[in-house]
Amino acid sequence: MSRGKFIPGGSRKDREAPSPAKAKAAASEAAAAPEEGAPAAATAPEPAAGKGGAGKGGKGGKGGRPAAKPLDAKKKYMYIAGGALVALYLGYAMFIAPGIKAEADLKAKQAHDAQIAADAEKKRLADEQAQKDAEAKRLQLLEDAKSGPFEIETTPAGADVTIGTETKKSPAKFEGLPSGPVEIKVALAKFVPVTQTVKLEPKKELKLPITLQPLPGKLDIATGTTGADFTVTGPNGYKKDGKAPASISDLPVGEYTVEYKHRGWALPAQKVKVESEATAKAEATFPYASVKLTVNPSAGAVIRDKTGVQILAKDFTGPFELKEVRPGTFDFLIERFGYKMEHVTVTATEGQHLEKTVDLTKSPDFETSFGMQMVWVPAINGWAGRYEVTQKEYEDIMKATPSSTKGNKAKLPVDSVGFFKAMEFCDKATKAEASSGKLPGGYRFTLPSNKQFDILVAGTDLDNASTSRNKTDSLKGSQEVGASAPNPLGLYDVIGNVNEWVTDPFDPTKPDVGCVRGGNFLSNNDSLPSTDRRWPFWKVNLKAAPDSDGKRPPFEADRFIGFRVILVK
Repeated sequence: MSRGKFIPGGSRKDREAPSPAKAKAAASEAAAAPEEGAPAAATAPEPAAGKGGAGKGGKGGKGGRPAAKPLDAKKKYMYIAGGALVALYLGYAMFIAPGIKAEADLKAKQAHDAQIAADAEKKRLADEQAQKDAEAKRLQLLEDAKSGPFEIETTPAGADVTIGTETKKSPAKFEGLPSGPVEIKVALAKFVPVTQTVKLEPKKELKLPITLQPLPGKLDIATGTTGADFTVTGPNGYKKDGKAPASISDLPVGEYTVEYKHRGWALPAQKVKVESEATAKAEATFPYASVKLTVNPSAGAVIRDKTGVQILAKDFTGPFELKEVRPGTFDFLIERFGYKMEHVTVTATEGQHLEKTVDLTKSPDFETSFGMQMVWVPAINGWAGRYEVTQKEYEDIMKATPSSTKGNKAKLPVDSVGFFKAMEFCDKATKAEASSGKLPGGYRFTLPSNKQFDILVAGTDLDNASTSRNKTDSLKGSQEVGASAPNPLGLYDVIGNVNEWVTDPFDPTKPDVGCVRGGNFLSNNDSLPSTDRRWPFWKVNLKAAPDSDGKRPPFEADRFIGFRVILVK
């Protein structure tokens, strides 16, 4: 290619628009260079300076420039060709070059944008890969941190086991749990819910047994007898005492034993099973019996227990009734002065309401004109004083009060009475009763003999006598008459309280030495015999001369000695 020729689509350097200086030089060069094979053109004369063609209007102008010479064809051609080239160049520079530049700029921008986009995509892909790598690392860390299989077994089985949002039936196996503390919730109907936190180790298998405790139950206890005592014992040392009826809540499930007791009567133990969220019932009945006694006549009658010591009823009207008594045999001693004493025995079975009528039989008992009650004793064919002579009775007859023991004269036995004073009392009492017209014909008051005293004392209970026998503390003095139980003859205090004079001497060869019988309030296990022996004799000096102070010896009469009278022929 010849230098200076425009070749469309040439190199970038060729396509760039030349500066004006370069364009002018290129045009001059093109005009000066003859086309290959063309004749050399004559050099065109330089136009004269001035106005017009060589000056203004083509006329020779001022300045003295000569008028242009006509161009020859060759030069003309060359001028035309040069102008054409300049025009082409200018057209290129003005119209084509800017388009090419704009296209080049667009392509350059597109290339630049493509490079930016490629760089951005590369960065995006790198970032995405980094995120994937980080996520993979995180997942791997999570995987490495996961615990091994976690198995939960409950007793009983079938409970709902919940960890997080996942619930399974036990035995439940959980896998892929994160290591560290996890909260377990276990629930089963009728059992206490369990919430427990367990620490799981990475890759380590764990088995957890859980024993569920049943929800508590309730126990209602009732008896047919209000106020009965109960004792409940059960699992794990459980024990509770109370009174029926009662209701016990929140009892652990299991078997319980209920024992009942009322007034010392214990029923057989009862077994009862308490179940979860249920009410168990323990019921028992004390099969008490009742005993009703109708005594004819009841006025003035006294009902005692079998010992004769405890008075169950006196001064009552209508039937006497024992309610809610344990089944068994009951012994009663029924007495009413002027009637034969009755021993009544009845047997009541479980739940039985027993009724019995007792008709008392009149006896020859009577009360003297001075208020002494006399009891008929067939074995002596006469009467014996129901009680030891009281201080009031002695005072009414003797008009004297020798007793050292002070208190209720109508109830306390007379004491400090010597043998001769006792016999004097008997004589005066006989006269007084005869004067009243109440003395049975041929009878008189006297002291019993030893033989008669043996009859009076027979069958008397040692343990229920007014003595210090079997007592922690000794009695301080004589007791009121009738405080002990009567003996089978209906006589009181034949043993104990005060010693009683008998008519026989202690030794038949020594008539001045009398004796007293029956013991006194200070008698104890050493001074009282057993029931299979005769009652001992205590010797008392009867006729000893007074001491220098005029008093008789102390054993002749002291606070331990009194007497009882009999009425015989």
